[in-house]
Amino acid sequence: RNRRWLKRAGRIVYLKVPPAQLAARLRNAAGRPLLARAGGNPRALRGLIARFLARRQRHYARADVIVRAGELTPSRAAARIIQRLGRGKRERGPKLKRGVRGTR
Repeated sequence: RNRRWLKRAGRIVYLKVPPAQLAARLRNAAGRPLLARAGGNPRALRGLIARFLARRQRHYARADVIVRAGELTPSRAAARIIQRLGRGKRERGPKLKRGVRGTR
């Protein structure tokens, strides 16, 4: 059901990051109940993330764009996404209210 809603809402991008890197980024899993099960143990967190990714992989593989983002900076990942989504064409963003400036 969620996937259908997402497809109707727009294009889906999956930022693929290896489990060890995700674990390093999420080592303070406060506010993430599923990851809190690791109890602060880095090895347990990596294992938990690896299991979640394995279970969800078939869903992630259906994304419109998959970007291997493990070694990319946020700005390079964004550039790669824009490139793959627009094939180099610039897409129009949402219409801004008068007096509101976009960010770069």
